[in-house]
Amino acid sequence: MNTTDFANQFGLTGTQASILFALERLIAINDVNKETPLSKDYQLKRKWVTDWTNIIKQSNGANESIILCEDVNGLAKYCNEELNQNPIKTWFYLTILESVAFVPYFSITNNKDENKKISKLKFKKQIEFIQQFVNKVLPNNLDLVERYDKMYCNAIWKGKGGTKKVVLNTLTVITISAIAAVAAVIGAPGLSVALVGTNFVGLNGAALVSACLAYLGGGAIAAGGFGIAGGVCVLAGGGALLGGAIGGGAVAIGNAIAKSSPKFALSQAAKLDVVLREIVLNNQKDLKSAQEIINNYLTQIDELKRELNKLKNSDEKNKNDIKNLKKSIEYMEMIFNDMRKFKSSFETGLGYAR
Repeated sequence: MNTTDFANQFGLTGTQASILFALERLIAINDVNKETPLSKDYQLKRKWVTDWTNIIKQSNGANESIILCEDVNGLAKYCNEELNQNPIKTWFYLTILESVAFVPYFSITNNKDENKKISKLKFKKQIEFIQQFVNKVLPNNLDLVERYDKMYCNAIWKGKGGTKKVVLNTLTVITISAIAAVAAVIGAPGLSVALVGTNFVGLNGAALVSACLAYLGGGAIAAGGFGIAGGVCVLAGGGALLGGAIGGGAVAIGNAIAKSSPKFALSQAAKLDVVLREIVLNNQKDLKSAQEIINNYLTQIDELKRELNKLKNSDEKNKNDIKNLKKSIEYMEMIFNDMRKFKSSFETGLGYAR
């Protein structure tokens, strides 16, 4: 799968990314509104949504008018306009999958006291709310959101070996240390423009970390260099774990994720599993792309194994990275086996069942 194909398969343009972020914002706001006004949780959640929104708006190529949509009707209007211009619905399905996996109230500052309070906030899945949005855009997909949610949860469970209870609320809670690692990759000389275009130009330190966190927290990773109009290409649906398809920069981000946050790596791998099953095979019946995704995913796992061997041969300071990388590889291999089995069954006519 070459760069252009990869971008078309997993990339969201600036407008499409803005629709994703707007939907995630509405999901969080809907959760906030379920709290008792003026309660501590209400105030904390409301502040978080405001802070997160401000970070998202910093992104070059993001459409602020879309991001600040106040209801699903307004957002559906923007979404339908985009679908009229780009009738291939892959980006829309990726957006819905990302919104299903979205868990707000992760750390967006280096303030330990504030982060401790934020980490205690409860979030209830907004499946019915997301389905309301889908109904206004693609009214014939009445079970789409529930199906994605079920498949995503099953992939997480299989990634963990099918033996442990899955607490989804913890999967996308990304720590500052994990984001700092990714930010370091993005900020490395020669990589920032290749990876994120001009999205984070002028940002550094905490601001750079926050900007990266905004993208990662939404379940997507900013990436550039595809020449897609809008200045932004967000890799969705676990595409960040296919680094081998788009070059060394993306490989470096995949390595940073795996070394810093195995839970996040698990979440991304689970999304990729859903993409392969639901979008590429069950929906598009595209066996060629499915095989290319599997091949590139295996390439990334092999790259992580090489990185693991390098760490093992170095000094003792890498103990935590080694531990995290081992766990990430374990999760990713479990899901790889599941993806491969499903594709095989699909080819023999058994993969059409939901």
